[in-house]
Amino acid sequence: MSSASRWIVRTGWLLVCGGIVLSWYALLPFMSDARRVLRETQSHGYDERLSDVRPEQVTWLVDQKGGRWGRYGWYLAAGEKGSLRAALPGVQPGILKLRLWAFTPGHLSVSVRDGTISHDILPGDLDGRVLQLLVQGPMELAIAASSDLSQEQLVLDRFAVAWFPSESQLPSLWPFAGVVTLGLGGWALWAYQRRSLSQDRRVWLGCAGILIAAIVGFALRWTLFDMTRGLPPDPDAVMYMSYARSLNWF
Repeated sequence: MSSASRWIVRTGWLLVCGGIVLSWYALLPFMSDARRVLRETQSHGYDERLSDVRPEQVTWLVDQKGGRWGRYGWYLAAGEKGSLRAALPGVQPGILKLRLWAFTPGHLSVSVRDGTISHDILPGDLDGRVLQLLVQGPMELAIAASSDLSQEQLVLDRFAVAWFPSESQLPSLWPFAGVVTLGLGGWALWAYQRRSLSQDRRVWLGCAGILIAAIVGFALRWTLFDMTRGLPPDPDAVMYMSYARSLNWF
C-alpha cells in the first residue's frame, strides 16, 4: 500500500472515529435541553377537526360571513363568497405553529394577522404543512374565499395551532446530521481507496441512502412532535389511556 493510500485510509478512520466521539458530546446537551423543554411544556393551542361546528358553542370563531358549517367543515355554495376570522392562542410575543387543511373553490386567501402585521399563507402550504411564525401578540386567522364551481365545495376542513414562548424550542437535529455526514465521509474515503472492490461502493451507497432517508423522516416527525406537544390530547387518546389504566396495562 502506497503512502497516499495509507493517508486516505487513516483520514477515513479518523473521520469515522471523530464522528462517533462528536455524536456522544452532541447527545449530552441535546438530551438535557430536550428534558428541560418537555418538562415545562404546557398546552397553549387547539386542534380543531371541523365536524358539524356550532358557531355559538366555539370560542375561537370571531366572525363569519357567508358559507355554512357541515359534516366536514366550512362550505361555500356554488358562486358564493364568504369569509371568517378565528382567534389564535398566545397573547405575548413568541412562536406560533400552525397547520391548515383547506381547499380552494376558485379564489382563496388565507393569512394570519394582528391588525398591523399580516403573514400570507401560500396555497401550497394548506395541505397540513407545519408553519412557524414569529408573532408579537394576539393573532387571528383570516380566510376569504369565493366559489367558481357549480356545486358546493368544502373550503376549511381542519386547523391546528399552538403557541410557544420564544425560548421554548426543542433542540435542533442538525448537529447529528453533521456527525452522520462525517462518518459517511470517512467511510467513503475508505471505500474509494479500495476501488477494486465495487461491492464496498454499493454497500456505501445503500447505507448512505438509508441513513439520509431515516434522518429526513425523523426530522419531519421531530418537527410535528415539537408542535403537537403544545396541543391538548386527542379525546380518543385520552379515552384509550383511561381504559388502559383501568386494565393496569401501564
